[in-house]
Amino acid sequence: MSKTHLILISLLVMSLLLFVGCPESGAPPARDNASEVDPHAGHAHDEPEAAEDSHAGHTDDEPEEAEEHDEHADEDGHDEHDEDEEEAEAGAISLSIEQIRELGIASAPAGPGSLGRELELTGEAAINEDAVTHVTPRIAGIISKVHHKLGDHVRAGEALMELDSIELAEVSSEYLALLSRIELARQTLEREEMLLGKGISAEQDYLEAKQAYDEELINKRSLEQKLAALGLSQPQIEGLTDKPDPNLTGYTVTSPVGGEILEKHASLGEMVGPETEVYTIGNMDTVWVRLNIYQQDFADIRVGMEVTVDPGHGVEPARGVIDYIEPLIGEQTRTAVARVVLKRTSHVFRPGLFVTGYVEVDGESVDLIVPRNAMVDLDQDKLIFVRSGTSFEPRVVSVGRQTSTSIEIIDGIEPGEEIVVEGAFQLKAELMKGNFDPHAGHAH
Repeated sequence: MSKTHLILISLLVMSLLLFVGCPESGAPPARDNASEVDPHAGHAHDEPEAAEDSHAGHTDDEPEEAEEHDEHADEDGHDEHDEDEEEAEAGAISLSIEQIRELGIASAPAGPGSLGRELELTGEAAINEDAVTHVTPRIAGIISKVHHKLGDHVRAGEALMELDSIELAEVSSEYLALLSRIELARQTLEREEMLLGKGISAEQDYLEAKQAYDEELINKRSLEQKLAALGLSQPQIEGLTDKPDPNLTGYTVTSPVGGEILEKHASLGEMVGPETEVYTIGNMDTVWVRLNIYQQDFADIRVGMEVTVDPGHGVEPARGVIDYIEPLIGEQTRTAVARVVLKRTSHVFRPGLFVTGYVEVDGESVDLIVPRNAMVDLDQDKLIFVRSGTSFEPRVVSVGRQTSTSIEIIDGIEPGEEIVVEGAFQLKAELMKGNFDPHAGHAH
């Protein structure tokens, strides 16, 4: 054979072998040639399926992941709404029951009330004359000893000073002599009664003896009353006979009441008597506050009205009630005087202190009112503490009309919420221990 015939036979064999090598593909020989020419054609069958599977997988899985994320958010409680609530409660102050008691915190529901026009009355504090006692000796004498000085507190019946009294000595001597006469009259009566029984003495003698004895008993009662009027107690009177040589001139001036010595006019060696005021003792638990009422306010002021008395000088005001209005008008001042019996809440309330009284008249109903002590100032804001158990939340409020005791609340709290009415300043101090932004609603 020629070379040409051999080359043709070889090409034919190779074509047959290639055709037999790909029987399962079912593809025509032309495609096999194409595959042989393009080496990447084999990957074209897999890529569309992989891409299709990939997109399908993401489409099914992404909603499940979102739902799973929401479930975790619910379980952990960290959704946006809860975070806002946590921030709102972050500024609250939590205290123990013991701390609340120590700080003197008290609360009450906020609600409607009456708020009216406030009158300002000037006045001064004075001694409560119903609680003052002027001590004078009941007998004349010379002061031999002084037991107490100005400002001392004494009890009822406690000795104030000692006197040497000639007058007392005379009355005491007369009393002792009378006791001797009574004893003699008693013995005479018993003897006459015995003689009468034996028929020795006449009945007339017995009756005269009995009359004499009765008269001496009457004199005894009279002298005992005189000694009691001089200030001697019954044990002291009876003690005159107990001592063999009693001091008949000694006299003790005692305090008739308990209280503080406000005035003292007693010195050793001084002669005093029933007309001499040696001590003034007063109970200073209360004072009188005398407030001046001007003519234009006569119709508004009545007995029983509550009054806030402000002494100034940074002292906490006190509250009292008008218990008396003097019926006469001062000729020079042209004012009447309203009297308030005021319990002393501070030593600053002393007789002679000038004060200002505030009386609320023409009250009108308002929807929400709180005591003035319930509100505190923080920078430019006004705060009220709302209580929930042992937690206290500071609220910024808007206020309306105000008096010395009450404030109208326009916004910031709702009726019925429990607010702190005593101890707000102590809570403010606790609040200021951290940096508080009242507009952020939580501490930073």
